Amino acid sequence: MPSKKTKKKMKESAKSQQPAKAPETLEQVETQEVAPVEPVKAEPVKEEKPQQKAKTEKQKVKKPSKVKQKTKEVFSELKKVNWPTFAQVAKKTGVVLVVVLVFAAALLGIHKLLEVIYMLFINSLV
Repeated sequence: MPSKKTKKKMKESAKSQQPAKAPETLEQVETQEVAPVEPVKAEPVKEEKPQQKAKTEKQKVKKPSKVKQKTKEVFSELKKVNWPTFAQVAKKTGVVLVVVLVFAAALLGIHKLLEVIYMLFINSLV
């Protein structure tokens, strides 16, 4: 919210930008003073070669590099990230390790069971 000083400055600038009131009657138009108009001096036009013209256009429009622009975007997005606390990270890491150990044990059990069945099948053939 703008301060009182800012609002005052905005009002003053708005008043200064308003056009002057137009005269309402013909008498006011006739008595109104008109500032003299100075003639505009025409400057000689320099003709540039197409190559020089292209160079000057490129120099005028300087775009930031794509890498620089992407880097700025990445950092602005990283400022918006809600980073977890160390305690939250430690707790979730513990959950992941427990799940991995449970699945490892289950796969080891299935492997041993299939190994026993295979040995029984081989021994019955011999």
